[in-house]
Amino acid sequence: MGAFYGNITLKGASQAAVVQALRCHRAIVTPNFGDYVVAFDSVCDEQDIDGIQALTSRLSHELGCPALAIVVHDDDLFGYFLYEEGELRDWYNSSPSYFDFGSADEPAAPDGGNAERLCATFGAGRPEQLEHILRQRPGKDGYVFETERHRDLVSALSLPECSVGVAFASFERDEYPDGLSRSSMMRAADPPPVDDPQRRRDRQFYEQLGPEDLSRPCKKAGCQRGAIRNSVLCKRHHFEMIERRDCPFEH
Repeated sequence: MGAFYGNITLKGASQAAVVQALRCHRAIVTPNFGDYVVAFDSVCDEQDIDGIQALTSRLSHELGCPALAIVVHDDDLFGYFLYEEGELRDWYNSSPSYFDFGSADEPAAPDGGNAERLCATFGAGRPEQLEHILRQRPGKDGYVFETERHRDLVSALSLPECSVGVAFASFERDEYPDGLSRSSMMRAADPPPVDDPQRRRDRQFYEQLGPEDLSRPCKKAGCQRGAIRNSVLCKRHHFEMIERRDCPFEH
């Protein structure tokens, strides 16, 4: 079985700030490597694409920094989502037809990926070098294992190498990449058990509500939070209006 993992690399945020932003998540965060920290969240291990995108968008918005979420699926598919100011700026899928089970068509070529934007965002690498990494097809004539593509991308952009092949579950097994130790990592507070399906659905819906805008105060009496897009309420009170029950989340 190939590798399954995902994580989020953030540029320009401190370890403590990222941990604070993840305080309601099962997550662990590396120390700073220059301008970068890497966050390993359980939602990435679950390969929940909607949840990963919602979380990455929120972190980018709240921390005011670029955030690059990556996903490797069975070492056969590599994808990323690049967010800046909470907005999706670039995305990539190494094997768009991977889940077209039973199709007799030739596998589709890699889709998405803007080499110039990657280089500009992270201030490293050469567009032609990144383009070569992104456009190689999976398989014996390109990348046999997508972890290799991820490693080459990280190297070209001078990002932390500890993001390659490492998941939140790695730390749960007490496995630490070279240069990291238990004492150097910071954990966010764990929420209630993740095997509760309703809690998981609630978390996904809550995250998808998006960031709060403090320039538009929530209309709920006494609330000091900002309203979310397309609503006059904050995330908590919008959740309660829709679900007609107390919101289980504070942040």
